[in-house]
Amino acid sequence: MKSRSALGAVLFTGIAATICAKPSQAANLADFDSLTEGFYPTLTSGGVTFSNLDDFTPLTPTDLFAIDNATPDLNAISGYSPPNVLGFNGFGPGEGVVFTRLGSFDFATGSQASSASLVWIAFDNAAGSTLELQGIRNGNVVNSASINLNTTFQITSMTLSLGPGTYDSFKVVAHGTTQDGAVFGVIDNVTVNPVPEPAALGALVLAMVIVPRRRRR
Repeated sequence: MKSRSALGAVLFTGIAATICAKPSQAANLADFDSLTEGFYPTLTSGGVTFSNLDDFTPLTPTDLFAIDNATPDLNAISGYSPPNVLGFNGFGPGEGVVFTRLGSFDFATGSQASSASLVWIAFDNAAGSTLELQGIRNGNVVNSASINLNTTFQITSMTLSLGPGTYDSFKVVAHGTTQDGAVFGVIDNVTVNPVPEPAALGALVLAMVIVPRRRRR
Protein backbone atom coordinates (compact mmCIF):
# COMPACT_ATOMS: atom_id res chain seq x y z
CA MET A 1 0.00 0.00 0.00
CA LYS A 2 1.27 3.44 -0.91
CA SER A 3 1.99 5.90 1.89
CA ARG A 4 0.01 9.13 2.18
CA SER A 5 3.06 11.09 1.10
CA ALA A 6 3.33 8.90 -1.99
CA LEU A 7 -0.36 9.40 -2.73
CA GLY A 8 0.10 13.15 -2.34
CA ALA A 9 2.97 13.10 -4.79
CA VAL A 10 0.86 11.17 -7.29
CA LEU A 11 -1.98 13.68 -6.86
CA PHE A 12 0.34 16.63 -7.33
CA THR A 13 1.97 15.08 -10.41
CA GLY A 14 -1.43 14.28 -11.95
CA ILE A 15 -2.77 17.80 -11.46
CA ALA A 16 0.43 19.36 -12.80
CA ALA A 17 0.30 17.13 -15.88
CA THR A 18 -3.33 18.08 -16.47
CA ILE A 19 -2.48 21.77 -16.23
CA CYS A 20 0.44 21.46 -18.63
CA ALA A 21 -1.72 19.52 -21.10
CA LYS A 22 -4.58 22.05 -21.02
CA PRO A 23 -4.67 23.95 -24.33
CA SER A 24 -4.41 27.72 -24.21
CA GLN A 25 -7.39 29.88 -25.09
CA ALA A 26 -7.77 30.60 -28.77
CA ALA A 27 -6.93 34.08 -30.01
CA ASN A 28 -9.59 36.31 -31.56
CA LEU A 29 -8.88 36.93 -35.24
CA ALA A 30 -10.67 39.66 -37.18
CA ASP A 31 -10.15 39.00 -40.90
CA PHE A 32 -13.32 40.88 -42.05
CA ASP A 33 -14.01 38.23 -44.69
CA SER A 34 -17.54 37.30 -43.55
CA LEU A 35 -18.76 40.92 -43.74
CA THR A 36 -20.52 42.52 -46.69
CA GLU A 37 -18.65 45.22 -48.55
CA GLY A 38 -19.90 48.63 -47.44
CA PHE A 39 -19.91 51.20 -44.61
CA TYR A 40 -20.27 50.52 -40.86
CA PRO A 41 -20.35 52.95 -37.90
CA THR A 42 -19.04 50.06 -35.76
CA LEU A 43 -18.40 46.44 -36.70
CA THR A 44 -17.43 43.09 -35.21
CA SER A 45 -15.29 40.42 -36.85
CA GLY A 46 -13.95 37.30 -35.14
CA GLY A 47 -15.14 38.53 -31.75
CA VAL A 48 -13.26 41.84 -32.08
CA THR A 49 -15.35 45.04 -32.11
CA PHE A 50 -14.10 48.18 -33.87
CA SER A 51 -15.38 51.64 -32.92
CA ASN A 52 -14.67 55.39 -32.59
CA LEU A 53 -13.13 55.97 -36.01
CA ASP A 54 -11.58 59.41 -36.54
CA ASP A 55 -9.95 60.41 -39.83
CA PHE A 56 -8.46 63.63 -38.42
CA THR A 57 -10.47 65.98 -40.62
CA PRO A 58 -13.70 67.96 -39.97
CA LEU A 59 -14.79 67.34 -43.56
CA THR A 60 -16.34 64.03 -42.45
CA PRO A 61 -17.99 64.68 -39.06
CA THR A 62 -19.40 61.13 -39.02
CA ASP A 63 -16.61 58.70 -39.83
CA LEU A 64 -17.45 55.19 -41.02
CA PHE A 65 -15.44 52.01 -41.27
CA ALA A 66 -15.44 50.48 -44.74
CA ILE A 67 -15.22 46.82 -45.70
CA ASP A 68 -13.44 46.63 -49.05
CA ASN A 69 -12.96 43.60 -51.33
CA ALA A 70 -9.24 43.92 -52.06
CA THR A 71 -8.90 41.11 -54.61
CA PRO A 72 -7.00 40.83 -56.87
CA ASP A 73 -4.91 43.91 -56.00
CA LEU A 74 -3.54 42.46 -52.74
CA ASN A 75 -3.47 38.76 -53.63
CA ALA A 76 0.34 38.58 -53.58
CA ILE A 77 0.75 40.74 -50.47
CA SER A 78 2.05 39.06 -47.30
CA GLY A 79 -0.38 39.12 -44.37
CA TYR A 80 -3.47 39.66 -46.53
CA SER A 81 -6.25 37.05 -46.47
CA PRO A 82 -8.81 37.47 -49.27
CA PRO A 83 -11.22 38.87 -49.92
CA ASN A 84 -11.79 41.77 -47.49
CA VAL A 85 -9.79 44.41 -45.65
CA LEU A 86 -10.78 47.18 -43.23
CA GLY A 87 -10.79 50.67 -44.71
CA PHE A 88 -11.94 54.08 -43.56
CA ASN A 89 -14.64 56.34 -45.07
CA GLY A 90 -14.20 54.92 -48.54
CA PHE A 91 -14.00 51.75 -50.65
CA GLY A 92 -14.09 50.63 -54.25
CA PRO A 93 -17.32 48.71 -54.96
CA GLY A 94 -16.53 45.23 -56.25
CA GLU A 95 -12.97 44.00 -56.60
CA GLY A 96 -10.00 46.32 -56.12
CA VAL A 97 -8.62 48.11 -53.08
CA VAL A 98 -8.76 51.81 -52.16
CA PHE A 99 -6.21 53.09 -49.63
CA THR A 100 -8.19 55.35 -47.31
CA ARG A 101 -7.49 58.03 -44.72
CA LEU A 102 -6.92 56.92 -41.11
CA GLY A 103 -6.51 58.97 -37.95
CA SER A 104 -7.44 56.63 -35.10
CA PHE A 105 -9.88 53.94 -33.95
CA ASP A 106 -10.47 51.60 -31.01
CA PHE A 107 -10.92 47.83 -30.83
CA ALA A 108 -11.68 45.34 -28.05
CA THR A 109 -13.08 41.87 -27.38
CA GLY A 110 -14.97 42.64 -24.17
CA SER A 111 -12.45 40.59 -22.16
CA GLN A 112 -8.95 41.27 -20.92
CA ALA A 113 -6.20 40.66 -23.46
CA SER A 114 -2.49 39.96 -23.17
CA SER A 115 -1.32 41.16 -26.61
CA ALA A 116 -2.53 42.24 -30.06
CA SER A 117 -1.29 42.66 -33.61
CA LEU A 118 -2.51 43.83 -37.02
CA VAL A 119 -1.40 43.87 -40.64
CA TRP A 120 -1.07 47.34 -42.16
CA ILE A 121 -1.09 47.56 -45.97
CA ALA A 122 -0.37 50.77 -47.88
CA PHE A 123 1.02 52.20 -51.10
CA ASP A 124 3.17 54.93 -49.56
CA ASN A 125 3.01 57.66 -46.91
CA ALA A 126 4.96 60.81 -46.16
CA ALA A 127 8.47 60.36 -44.78
CA GLY A 128 8.57 60.17 -41.00
CA SER A 129 4.99 58.90 -40.63
CA THR A 130 4.32 56.19 -38.05
CA LEU A 131 1.43 54.03 -36.88
CA GLU A 132 1.00 53.36 -33.15
CA LEU A 133 -0.85 50.57 -31.35
CA GLN A 134 -1.75 51.45 -27.76
CA GLY A 135 -2.74 49.01 -25.01
CA ILE A 136 -5.41 50.48 -22.70
CA ARG A 137 -6.29 49.45 -19.15
CA ASN A 138 -8.82 51.32 -16.98
CA GLY A 139 -8.84 54.16 -19.49
CA ASN A 140 -5.06 54.68 -19.44
CA VAL A 141 -2.38 53.85 -22.01
CA VAL A 142 -0.16 51.28 -20.29
CA ASN A 143 1.92 50.13 -23.27
CA SER A 144 2.44 51.02 -26.92
CA ALA A 145 4.31 49.99 -30.06
CA SER A 146 4.92 51.77 -33.37
CA ILE A 147 6.12 51.08 -36.90
CA ASN A 148 7.66 53.46 -39.44
CA LEU A 149 5.44 53.51 -42.51
CA ASN A 150 6.54 52.64 -46.01
CA THR A 151 7.53 55.59 -48.22
CA THR A 152 8.33 53.65 -51.42
CA PHE A 153 6.03 53.80 -54.43
CA GLN A 154 4.74 50.23 -54.11
CA ILE A 155 2.19 48.27 -52.08
CA THR A 156 3.80 47.02 -48.87
CA SER A 157 2.47 45.18 -45.81
CA MET A 158 3.80 45.60 -42.28
CA THR A 159 2.90 43.89 -39.01
CA LEU A 160 2.34 46.04 -35.93
CA SER A 161 2.47 44.02 -32.68
CA LEU A 162 1.92 44.92 -29.02
CA GLY A 163 2.58 42.72 -26.00
CA PRO A 164 2.81 41.43 -23.39
CA GLY A 165 0.56 43.04 -20.78
CA THR A 166 -2.98 43.12 -19.45
CA TYR A 167 -5.30 45.29 -21.53
CA ASP A 168 -9.01 46.15 -21.60
CA SER A 169 -8.91 47.56 -25.14
CA PHE A 170 -6.61 48.87 -27.84
CA LYS A 171 -6.28 52.07 -29.87
CA VAL A 172 -4.63 52.57 -33.25
CA VAL A 173 -3.27 56.11 -33.75
CA ALA A 174 -1.70 57.57 -36.90
CA HIS A 175 1.19 60.01 -36.62
CA GLY A 176 1.47 61.33 -40.15
CA THR A 177 3.83 64.16 -41.03
CA THR A 178 1.24 65.63 -43.42
CA GLN A 179 -2.59 65.54 -43.75
CA ASP A 180 -3.19 66.80 -40.19
CA GLY A 181 -1.51 63.67 -38.85
CA ALA A 182 -3.54 61.16 -40.86
CA VAL A 183 -2.05 58.34 -42.94
CA PHE A 184 -3.42 56.26 -45.83
CA GLY A 185 -3.82 52.48 -45.95
CA VAL A 186 -6.00 49.52 -45.01
CA ILE A 187 -5.83 46.87 -42.27
CA ASP A 188 -6.26 43.10 -42.24
CA ASN A 189 -5.97 40.19 -39.77
CA VAL A 190 -6.24 41.88 -36.39
CA THR A 191 -5.32 39.36 -33.68
CA VAL A 192 -6.14 39.72 -29.97
CA ASN A 193 -4.73 37.17 -27.52
CA PRO A 194 -6.67 36.63 -24.27
CA VAL A 195 -5.25 36.67 -20.76
CA PRO A 196 -4.94 33.01 -19.64
CA GLU A 197 -7.68 31.85 -17.32
CA PRO A 198 -6.58 31.59 -13.66
CA ALA A 199 -8.35 28.23 -13.04
CA ALA A 200 -5.29 26.11 -13.82
CA LEU A 201 -3.03 28.18 -11.58
CA GLY A 202 -5.57 27.89 -8.75
CA ALA A 203 -5.62 24.11 -9.05
CA LEU A 204 -1.83 23.98 -8.84
CA VAL A 205 -1.78 26.13 -5.70
CA LEU A 206 -4.49 23.93 -4.13
CA ALA A 207 -2.44 20.80 -4.82
CA MET A 208 0.62 22.36 -3.21
CA VAL A 209 -1.44 23.05 -0.08
CA ILE A 210 -3.07 19.59 0.07
CA VAL A 211 0.12 17.56 -0.22
CA PRO A 212 1.96 18.97 2.83
CA ARG A 213 -1.19 18.63 4.95
CA ARG A 214 -1.48 14.94 4.07
CA ARG A 215 2.15 14.37 4.94
CA ARG A 216 1.70 15.83 8.45
CA ARG A 217 -1.18 13.46 9.35
